[in-house]
Amino acid sequence: MKPNFKAPKIKRRRSNILANFILFCLVFVFLAFAAYYFMNPNDKEKLARTWTNTKTKISRLFNKSDNSKPKLAEKTNVTQTKNALSASTNSHKLKTNTEAVRLPGQKLNPTVAEVVTKADNYFVSKRLPQAYAEYKKILEMKAKDQSDKHIAYAHHQLAMLSIMTNSPKTAIDEFELAAEIDPKSSQIQNNLGLTYQSVGEVESALNHFERAFALDPKSVDAAVNLSNVLCQRGNFATAETVLLRSVYFNPKSAKAHNNLGTVLCSQSKYLDSMGEFEKAIALDPAMASAHYGLGFSMMKVKDYMPAIKEFKQALYLNGQLTEASTKIQQAYRQAVLVNTASCN
Repeated sequence: MKPNFKAPKIKRRRSNILANFILFCLVFVFLAFAAYYFMNPNDKEKLARTWTNTKTKISRLFNKSDNSKPKLAEKTNVTQTKNALSASTNSHKLKTNTEAVRLPGQKLNPTVAEVVTKADNYFVSKRLPQAYAEYKKILEMKAKDQSDKHIAYAHHQLAMLSIMTNSPKTAIDEFELAAEIDPKSSQIQNNLGLTYQSVGEVESALNHFERAFALDPKSVDAAVNLSNVLCQRGNFATAETVLLRSVYFNPKSAKAHNNLGTVLCSQSKYLDSMGEFEKAIALDPAMASAHYGLGFSMMKVKDYMPAIKEFKQALYLNGQLTEASTKIQQAYRQAVLVNTASCN
């Protein structure tokens, strides 16, 4: 009787197939990792997004199959939650998604905070029609978590949208409504002043800048805007007082020091203005207007060569500052005259 060797051959073949399959999987994984490692970062982001979307679709598919038949116990829980929420009328805390009431087949009612976040995202991404619709929705909502701050903020943002669409009159109306609801907001008063200034109503702009600065003396924007209008009206002394107060509250604000230097220079206080411009440059070396102001003050005290250096720096930082180019030529001529006179 001949021995049967078929079974060992089959076992050997199976083990070879398994070994080859494992080797193939290892090679495939190695190649996949190598391809991912050398992949472009943008392609990596697309791949990650595709994987995330795929996982989301799969999870939704399973959730839909699990929740296709709501149970009777869930209905009773919803009824109990609804009664509990209606009883707590004195609660002013924002409800999260898990705390809000949802009946089977109904969408979740968003809170005011969620609508504000959605509107702000549209605003930042410059999707203006969608942002406008969401801010309008805030005004129409009658939610428990809604407050006057939310309504004032919605009017303020609608005004900002009107400015972005070149409708200053509409913006003024919205800012006025926001100011009535929140009269202690310095930002609203300041933006209202800027809008009045853009349409040429300087007196109204001055009144609102004064209110903004009175409400928040630490606001650099309010102080700078108020001082600019005061300088336009020739009231340099009051503008200097406003900016001195702003610098006191904001010693590390390059903007405040720069504007104070400009006001001092307008009053021919060139040595004092040089000190303020130097402080502004120390805080913000890329501020072209501070370099120009320092050069102008140096030129007035006949320090021409350092002035030329500052004018060149201002022109380097801001190529559209054509006044700096003119001042460089004037300073060179004055320096030549001084050198000629000293030689004679």
